[in-house]
Amino acid sequence: MSNVPQRGDEGPWVGEVVNTGDQAVYAVIAAARVFDALDREVYPGRIGVFSCPSKLLPGERGAFALFVPTEDMTPDYILRDPMLPLGAEFDRIGEPPIGTGQARGDGLYVEELSRDLAAKTVCIRLTNNGPGAYAEYTVCGIIRTAEGDVHGVGRADGPSLPSQLAVGDSIELTMHFASLPAGSFDIRYHALGLLSAPYTECCPLGATSWRSHDLGQFRVLLPPDWRYEPLQGIDSFVGNFVGPAVSLQFDYGAFSSDMPYDGDAGYRVHFETVGGRTAKIVASRSAGGVTGIHIDRIRQGRFFTTAITVTGNDLTPAEQAIAMQIFRSVRICECIVR
Repeated sequence: MSNVPQRGDEGPWVGEVVNTGDQAVYAVIAAARVFDALDREVYPGRIGVFSCPSKLLPGERGAFALFVPTEDMTPDYILRDPMLPLGAEFDRIGEPPIGTGQARGDGLYVEELSRDLAAKTVCIRLTNNGPGAYAEYTVCGIIRTAEGDVHGVGRADGPSLPSQLAVGDSIELTMHFASLPAGSFDIRYHALGLLSAPYTECCPLGATSWRSHDLGQFRVLLPPDWRYEPLQGIDSFVGNFVGPAVSLQFDYGAFSSDMPYDGDAGYRVHFETVGGRTAKIVASRSAGGVTGIHIDRIRQGRFFTTAITVTGNDLTPAEQAIAMQIFRSVRICECIVR
């Protein structure tokens, strides 16, 4: 945990968390003792909040915004009339559960519809392009400054059970922030929920765990029997991810293909949110053809836009399933994204 400034006499406290381990973790919580100017606890014990996202791959950065509960939320426990300013002592984050947990984001696609600076809200649309229905889903958003610092974190929850978001359905949600900055700014959205369809765990525990590969511009998880193979590019960063009898190629630069298979009956094409970014996913319906991911607008230049495309050719269904897990583990380095 790092960088936890207090925004105002009553908070919130906004900070970052980084998974410095070599395994994926989930249910990452930042907790603190909050007290007033007389050192009286505003809320008994610790107040905790999930990071955004609450599931972090190795090396992945998350953020959080901790608020003091209001009297309406906890009338029997909150300290009445605390003497300002408040203070907070954050606990060291322990060891979150290893793995990725039950919550998934496979196929969930977040689109921003509108912003209301006065109300400090953002309207988003969540679409389920995944393999099954989602329940108890939530979307969080991180605002970062041009320097990469966290400005704020917002959250929008879907309706409670028994409501579900069926395949192909969309829902509009309102995300609330403590403040929205003036001018142009980006929000990275992360969606998680409980998926009804069976899935294969991408990061099993023990000796067979997938490995995180930091390539500078981005990170990716690969199965233990896969390797990264660098290639020499002309005007872009290129390389291969090589597994048993299969290879995926990546192109990170201004001229990576956007895989123009929209409307082609031989392909399944959809959008989803991967690592807080909009990703185009393409999968060939036959044993031949291309399976890949394309993430656009990584870096916006004056004359060009940086993107990344990772593709595999002639993949079997089993190889496609592994490729999809690799695609969904791609995390762009936030330090270069402006």
